[in-house]
Amino acid sequence: MDSRDEGAELDRLLTFDGRTPPVLLNQVFWGTLVVYGAVLVVTALRSDVYAPSGVEGGIWSWALLPASALAAAALLWPSLPWHPAASWAARLRSVLYCATTLVLLLFGSAALSTFLVAVTVGHAVLAFGRRAAAGYVTVVGLTAFIAHLAPPDPNLGKAVLETGLLLLVCAVMVAVFRALDRARRKAEETRRLLAELRAAHEELRRYSGLVRDLTVAEERARMARDMHDSVGHYLTVINMDLTNAERFRAARPEDAWQEVHHARQLAQEALADTRRWVRAMRPLRLQGHNGIDALRMLTGSFDGTGIEVRLRVVGEEPELDEVTELVCYRVVQEGCTNALRHSGATLVEAELSGDESAVVVTVRDNGVGADTAEVADGFGLRGLRERVAAAGGEVTVRSPESGGFEVSATVPRQPEVDRLQAAVAGVER
Repeated sequence: MDSRDEGAELDRLLTFDGRTPPVLLNQVFWGTLVVYGAVLVVTALRSDVYAPSGVEGGIWSWALLPASALAAAALLWPSLPWHPAASWAARLRSVLYCATTLVLLLFGSAALSTFLVAVTVGHAVLAFGRRAAAGYVTVVGLTAFIAHLAPPDPNLGKAVLETGLLLLVCAVMVAVFRALDRARRKAEETRRLLAELRAAHEELRRYSGLVRDLTVAEERARMARDMHDSVGHYLTVINMDLTNAERFRAARPEDAWQEVHHARQLAQEALADTRRWVRAMRPLRLQGHNGIDALRMLTGSFDGTGIEVRLRVVGEEPELDEVTELVCYRVVQEGCTNALRHSGATLVEAELSGDESAVVVTVRDNGVGADTAEVADGFGLRGLRERVAAAGGEVTVRSPESGGFEVSATVPRQPEVDRLQAAVAGVER
């Protein structure tokens, strides 16, 4: 049995819950009672050897009083109170039980009675407190002293010595069980505080959820109003301009081209407004950093995590617009985070390449790999697919036979709104 098991067993023996006696105290009581009863029976059967001199009336008469006290103690013990708020009836049972131990101390075995007295001191401390226990110990000391001075063999020296030893045992029991009682009170206070803390934590979590929901709802309402007032206005006017251009294209071509030109200007303004929205939603780490610098800063943030992240640019460093830059940032972030959490990899390589039509970002690691079908349904990659698809691109994942895992995203060089703008400019030309 290791030290932790021994500590747990000791806690079980000494733990006091305020309702029942500690296990160790209960075991000492019943063990002493059984031994005491056996000693009384054996002594009574051999009364010719052990009976006190001058006792007459049969082999059982001299043992009747301690045997009756022992039986009364056994009957009273299970119903004794173990908390200060006990009823008067329960307190009366405790007084009667204490009286039985005094009878045993006067008329029974001094050694065995000492064990019962020690148990009773523990009960007095737990049920009545320090003062009541001190009163009981005082009565015990006087009883023991008187018993040793009683005829037919009074002995003052023996009375002082044995009474002193008995009082020492009682003092130790008072200290031990006062400590047990304090430990019980502290444990109850700790449980109460923990319950209050759990309740406060749940309440705080509920309030934080409400605050989060209200904040999100308020922000969404604000964004909806702003987008309605800005982008919605532009789109409405652009729609009217293009409708007029379509209506004027045969009879009044000059006016039609004027409407197209006005729609183009409004599209540029709407594009600039949209870019401001995208910029406002950029990650904090991207603030003040653009393109490859932002990706280098991201890969550098994994230093000290146990994996090495390398960023490599194939060919010329591509110019990234804000939408493509944010998508590439999220792909590298998701790939590195998944490698750190799930793959057991030591090396992650992020590769960026591109041509005039698209930018390709690939993240691969040397980890244990994964089931691509299962991983693709994960929340992170599913959200990444949606983000890339919103930019007109696509995501592929695979686990090579050589090991590891790879996620790659192809993002069009221009967002959809830029292609529409180029198309409008081509029509004008």
